[in-house]
Amino acid sequence: MTIIPMNGYVPKYIPVEKREVRDSGSYAQIKIDAFTAYCAAAQHVFKTNREKGIAGCLVYFEPFSGPGMNEIRETKKRVKGTALLALEKLTYFDVFVFNELKLKVLNALYSELVDLGLDSDSSRRIYLSKQDANQTVSDLRTILPKKQVGVAFPVMGVAVVDPPGMNFKWSAVMELSHHRLDFVGMLSTSHDLTRNLDHVDGHAHLVDWLGENPTGTPTQVLARYEEKLRTVAKYEHVHGPTSSPLPGQQDIGVPRAYHLFLATKCKTEVASRIWRGVCRSVSKGTRGNALFDEGDFD
Repeated sequence: MTIIPMNGYVPKYIPVEKREVRDSGSYAQIKIDAFTAYCAAAQHVFKTNREKGIAGCLVYFEPFSGPGMNEIRETKKRVKGTALLALEKLTYFDVFVFNELKLKVLNALYSELVDLGLDSDSSRRIYLSKQDANQTVSDLRTILPKKQVGVAFPVMGVAVVDPPGMNFKWSAVMELSHHRLDFVGMLSTSHDLTRNLDHVDGHAHLVDWLGENPTGTPTQVLARYEEKLRTVAKYEHVHGPTSSPLPGQQDIGVPRAYHLFLATKCKTEVASRIWRGVCRSVSKGTRGNALFDEGDFD
């Protein structure tokens, strides 16, 4: 891959013993397992779309990419984060865009890429951006091709949004919705939504996230967010955060500590079948080995 720094970022290699690692709770393993299962489906679906002349450039976008490695707090076990898993699993993808606001975190991710030898393979491109995640979404317009002869959609792919708290603004969601990217998102409900609904400063923060004044219970606010993904951002299929919730999310120590969801522009039922496969994988504890039925991707 070719690593391309953006927005003034100057890469610096950090030795392993000095690298930033994301401190994560046990819920992170559920998220990682779900994401790994989803990647198995995405790899198949988008590869098929390209072969059929539906998709041109295949893109993976992660505005809160993290340092590449997670340490599970309860076990002290280190596991790959979504950024490294995407590079490992989505081998047919052409472009990866990673963003982090903190320099030490982005340098850690860059160092992981170098150690994996991904700085010497020119067949794919990795963009590394250092700025506010909400601004990075707009950069996709300058990075990605606008037209490609012979394909229905010049760009297709995946956007994984896993912010620390509710820091991904509704304005960024609307910008993201202009691209034909599956929107895989994670919402920190008990740690941010529930707490901030009752505080003046936090409430104002949630206005940016929801794009309007949040009212009602946390469940009602989440339902409104899901409704807006369908009716305002115009995603054809939305699974979660309140409908079709991911199994196990309520069994990780804090009730409803987070919600994982999938929103897609795909008009067929493929996305629904993929989500059911991801849910089966997590509920059966397959640790990312996806469980899909024959015909799920047709």
